[in-house]
Amino acid sequence: MTLSTFTHNVLEMDPILFLSYVFWAGVGVLLSLLLNANQRAINNNNMQMAFCWKFLFTSNYKRILISFLLILVSIRFSKQLIGLEQNAFSSFVIGLCSDHLGKVLQLKILVMRDKQLKPNQNE
Repeated sequence: MTLSTFTHNVLEMDPILFLSYVFWAGVGVLLSLLLNANQRAINNNNMQMAFCWKFLFTSNYKRILISFLLILVSIRFSKQLIGLEQNAFSSFVIGLCSDHLGKVLQLKILVMRDKQLKPNQNE
């Protein structure tokens, strides 16, 4: 098994295409971070008065890491999760809504598990 065969089997898409989707999701995460940074409490003593990229990334590193991992899973399983083919726009939206991805994935898993546990009542 070659590396390209392995990556294609794991990702179920071209690796370059997958990376482009991760890029657009990253743009969405960055926009989400910037929108939240704009709403920060300036009167808080722990907050810096002037905007600082270093402070933004160091104070949100856990959020960024969790978002990155959830984005990888969401893009890989997008067809199963949302029922649509993945594209650049849906990747951007996944990144923009990355704060809520954990809840959405948890609910989707619960729904899928319930469907498997309950027999079809129409039969």
